[in-house]
Amino acid sequence: MFTSKRKSPEKIVYVGIEEIPSRYCKHFNERILESLGNLKGVDVASVTPSYMSEALESHEFLSATGTIKYKSKQISLLCSMIQTGEVSSGDVILLGDGWFPGIEGVAYAAQMKGIELHFDAILHAGSWTASDSVASMSRKTNGEWVSCFERTFLQLFRHIYVGTNHHKRELCHEHWRVNKSGIDRKVHATGLPFHTDDHVAAKRMPADDRQPLIVFTGRDHPEKRQTDAVKWAKRAIQIAGRGEFVWTMQAGPNGGPLDRPDYLNLLGKATCWISLAKQENFGYSCLEAALNGALPIAPNNKSYPEVLPQILNDTLSERYPFLYEEKQQALNMMIECLKGERRVVDFRDDVMRKYWWRDHEAASSKIASISAGITE
Repeated sequence: MFTSKRKSPEKIVYVGIEEIPSRYCKHFNERILESLGNLKGVDVASVTPSYMSEALESHEFLSATGTIKYKSKQISLLCSMIQTGEVSSGDVILLGDGWFPGIEGVAYAAQMKGIELHFDAILHAGSWTASDSVASMSRKTNGEWVSCFERTFLQLFRHIYVGTNHHKRELCHEHWRVNKSGIDRKVHATGLPFHTDDHVAAKRMPADDRQPLIVFTGRDHPEKRQTDAVKWAKRAIQIAGRGEFVWTMQAGPNGGPLDRPDYLNLLGKATCWISLAKQENFGYSCLEAALNGALPIAPNNKSYPEVLPQILNDTLSERYPFLYEEKQQALNMMIECLKGERRVVDFRDDVMRKYWWRDHEAASSKIASISAGITE
């Protein structure tokens, strides 16, 4: 850590992520705000619109339209702060999610008022890839529209925080190709806030008492391959002759997401958790599954080899491999879990914290310190 010569801002405005009941979002926001609150001499404000209650009632959450509507309300609140003088030159806007269409308009509005704001952002996912089939604009322009949009990050954002070195490499070297220009120095692999106390089920069942459940936690998005996940799980259940598939985003009241306690308790009694993600730059749900004893079955690519603690790879790679190369391997793992042939491993908190999670428990403090100009 190095002392920065930059002047600390008078105010940091945190623009939080949507707080979906079953997911990590609420704890994420709380940990960031807690670390910002520990800064001395810096006023902290939060921009949280009331839209989430409406979105949850209509099941409009973690979707393209829901996310854009939520962020548009945050943009409106930020513009009001500019208009009323609640922010001034040198203040920092810290985005809980840096994939934020329209945020450049806030920067424009501030400049027109003669206010020079600094924009920092935590980037969870995003980045166009050849497998991105979400928008027709991507297909028609070979991804150029998204590539150009993301390049505005390089101009607008002063600091970009990511959860893994995999994500930093993907952004800087594969998508933005800025590794030779030095711009990649603004991308910091700080990790993302993950405190074990925020993600532990009230009760974690021992291996012999686990239920033959395959849990899928992906949101309704093509990159999560939810349709294939259903097919793979049903096939594994058919062969095993027992078991149940649970998609947590549809297993709650009225077909919505599970509440947080129910979600964690489900992981605490399930035999396994499955991912087919085409893109994963961190993997909160994977880590929650591991912490609560559900064997994580994930592709051997993207962030998964990095984000799962090395101690697990060393200890379990031969007896309990959980990273698969192809579909049949994943099916075999699920079948063995359902039959009870693949015993669930006790991922102990102290082991996880000692070898890996201690770094991520410090992530929010790192982010706050860099944005405040205390460290680089």
